[in-house]
Amino acid sequence: MANDNAFKVEMLVMYKECMHNHAASTRGFLLDGCGLFEAPSGTTTGSREAMLCAACGCHRNFHQRVQVEIPQHYQSSPDRHQHHHHNQPGPHRTKVKSESCKPNVP
Repeated sequence: MANDNAFKVEMLVMYKECMHNHAASTRGFLLDGCGLFEAPSGTTTGSREAMLCAACGCHRNFHQRVQVEIPQHYQSSPDRHQHHHHNQPGPHRTKVKSESCKPNVP
């Protein structure tokens, strides 16, 4: 057991605005205004039907992919609710003996 306390990073992937240019065939530029990919209800994750947006009908690949890191603190001990590290000095705090603070008087 090298470290009882560690950070685990979880990645959250979201699909935002639809970037499908509906006027590309006429050399124009027209977006449908869909702001967020919405999977159709009742579909299985990863299925062909789940890859089509319920709002605009475009494939998920047309939506802007945003990836966010979510750090999560966890303890490897069985009791995860006790946090013993709150009372220990960290790198920004150090305890100093009172003798070292007294001026050196001859």
